[in-house]
Amino acid sequence: MFWQQFFVHQTGVFTIGHDAYLKEVKCMEAVTILNSSNFVMKLVGMLLSLFVFASPSPSFLLVDTELKKPAGQANDFGLEQYTKKKFPIYSADVDAVIEASEKVAKMLEQQKDFTFDTVLANHTAFILNTEVDFFYKVITVRVVTVIEKGMSFSFELVKKESNSRKMQRRLLDFSDYLSK
Repeated sequence: MFWQQFFVHQTGVFTIGHDAYLKEVKCMEAVTILNSSNFVMKLVGMLLSLFVFASPSPSFLLVDTELKKPAGQANDFGLEQYTKKKFPIYSADVDAVIEASEKVAKMLEQQKDFTFDTVLANHTAFILNTEVDFFYKVITVRVVTVIEKGMSFSFELVKKESNSRKMQRRLLDFSDYLSK
């Protein structure tokens, strides 16, 4: 294990400690070493920040949660769009989301017994939740997307539905909507 420690002795000498050996350096040389390593760290940090800011921002497909208005494109997504019933899906994830939607439709067709299940599609997930509501088994399918800002957005694609055909139709309509 490589480690360094800097000690100031009463004589004004820094000791730089390593696993294998100790090396004494005069104060000015130690300060120069520290300053040069800070310079290198600042340079590396600056280059990384340029790389991060120079990289293209992610592109989103803005889905109308009612699936009535055509989907749009945007480079950013925030609460303002969410309050207007828009939902973000990364443009690069659209094919994976379509596949996941079709997988969920097949799961509902097979009528598997589950109380809670999740199907992932990169940044987006389909969450299936089964409840018993007045002697009927109802299923809710929630779609959740996590964006790079650390925020997550969700909407209920299927709301407490007991008819499996209606659930499948809604999921397949969602797939068709995304593929346009």
